[in-house]
Amino acid sequence: MRFLVLFTLVLALFCVIYYGFIQFVDPYGEYGTGTFPVLVLDSRRAKLQLLHRFSEQGAVGGLILGSSRSLLMRPGLLSGDGESRVFNFAVDNAHAEDFLAIYHYALAQGINPKFLVIGLDIASLHSDDAHDHMFDRSELKSYLEHADDTSSWLSMKWLIDAKSVYTKDYLKDSFKAIWMKIRHQTPKTKFAADGYELQYSGAQFPLGEIGPQHDFSDDIKSYMQRIAGMRDLSPKRLDYLRQLFTEARQHNAIVVVWLTPIHPRLNEFMIQNTNYADLIKKVNVEAENWVSAYGIHYEDYSDIRAFGGLETAWDDSSHMNWRNMDRVARALVSEGPHGL
Repeated sequence: MRFLVLFTLVLALFCVIYYGFIQFVDPYGEYGTGTFPVLVLDSRRAKLQLLHRFSEQGAVGGLILGSSRSLLMRPGLLSGDGESRVFNFAVDNAHAEDFLAIYHYALAQGINPKFLVIGLDIASLHSDDAHDHMFDRSELKSYLEHADDTSSWLSMKWLIDAKSVYTKDYLKDSFKAIWMKIRHQTPKTKFAADGYELQYSGAQFPLGEIGPQHDFSDDIKSYMQRIAGMRDLSPKRLDYLRQLFTEARQHNAIVVVWLTPIHPRLNEFMIQNTNYADLIKKVNVEAENWVSAYGIHYEDYSDIRAFGGLETAWDDSSHMNWRNMDRVARALVSEGPHGL
């Protein structure tokens, strides 16, 4: 009995020390200690904090939603000559549930944007209905269904977060963060106060340009994995979008949805060898219903020629660089509804 008590106390002490060590190193930037470099920036957590600060400085007139493909959409280009403050809340690997949860979070914070600009990826409607693991770890999960019913999930959040740090990968990444500190290395990703990503962290090319000799073999494999098993659009995720459109209309918010492109050469391969073209058609059919039923504005930019995009202005095969993203923003303003 004495041994069992002693063993339990030692184990508890070890767990407390370990948890304190993890919080101090903070390899994923979850606790805001800032002592060591962040290995993987949790864009959802970071932008929740940034939006809160941004809203304290003045009314938020517009929100940019989307995946990492929308991280480089410049809020200033949608601000209407500075008349409206716009925040970029695009997050990595976003799905339809992210968009609805983010809007609910904004409403819960007293933010009632006049417009939403949503960069919709085909994969945002993936039929697997699997949440991104960072979504499940974030506060956003509690805002998915309702903007104000968060008590039950938040009461267990501390236990979920605490349990998740006791893993081999978490410990390994903590030591990586310490090593980066010793070598004076800093994380690539950094967001401006309005959520704009100052440098796309996944860029494969220093100048953000894809040359004519680029080998797309690895890009094809990567994107094939991204939409693997996707034969149709998720009914559940389509419902999330419809709910978002309905609530935005109730709050008199303009909604603009644009279908994001992949590089033309990758797009050509996907259309010839997969059901990618069929998925695009299905989104466009749904969009016709969105326009008529909810009054949203929709643009199919899956072909870069629709907004005058450049074949070279890409950070990688599925992420346009700032030059193309600026073209998208300007096209949305010129072709979009009055008030954007």
